[in-house]
Amino acid sequence: MQLNVLDDLQTKVLILEARLRVVDTEQARVSRATGRILARAVHNFRDSPPMDVSAIWGGTFHHIGNRILRRHARLINYEQDFTILDREDQKDLLDACLTDAKIDTRAERFPKGDVLAEIYSLVTNTGRSLERVLAEQYDYFSHLVEQIRKVQSRYAERKREAKKQRDREARYRSLFEDSPTAVWEEDFSAIKAEFDALRSGGIADIGEWLRQNPEEVRRLAGLI
Repeated sequence: MQLNVLDDLQTKVLILEARLRVVDTEQARVSRATGRILARAVHNFRDSPPMDVSAIWGGTFHHIGNRILRRHARLINYEQDFTILDREDQKDLLDACLTDAKIDTRAERFPKGDVLAEIYSLVTNTGRSLERVLAEQYDYFSHLVEQIRKVQSRYAERKREAKKQRDREARYRSLFEDSPTAVWEEDFSAIKAEFDALRSGGIADIGEWLRQNPEEVRRLAGLI
């Protein structure tokens, strides 16, 4: 009986609140109420200790939405480790893209980062083209469509770069935190570039060249 009740709770109860602290209060109420229900149904007691209802989904609108998206990310061609930018992060990133493009929003009456975020969100969420969104809701920016499109491309590129950076950081963090043995990692890319330059200059036997130029061995070792 207890297992059946818990199964029903986990599949039929969702605690959704606008504020995180209210979620904890509601989960505690469900826990107490469940204990009373089981006490009456199983033992015919008036009350029982609160039950563990941690498996029940509970959270703010954003938390639950994020949880659903991560669970089903591949259905919309996303990986489960996608990143969600809040409005302030989105604005800062777009402002950086405007700086990259050397666009002065005051001099050119170009949309600022927060306005661009709204425009790009409308394009994505409504499936309309950039031209159509500008014509229907931001007609005073329609003549800037190509510049806005270029900033949009740079914005997408910056997000990809940020993801690659996070992936690299996660990889190196994993090397340090999860490796059971000591790890020593060295970067020989600068030496490879030197060897490539030597071959391009006609040096076929790098080993023989190094034996004849021992001082270069020390110099190259300093590039690691």
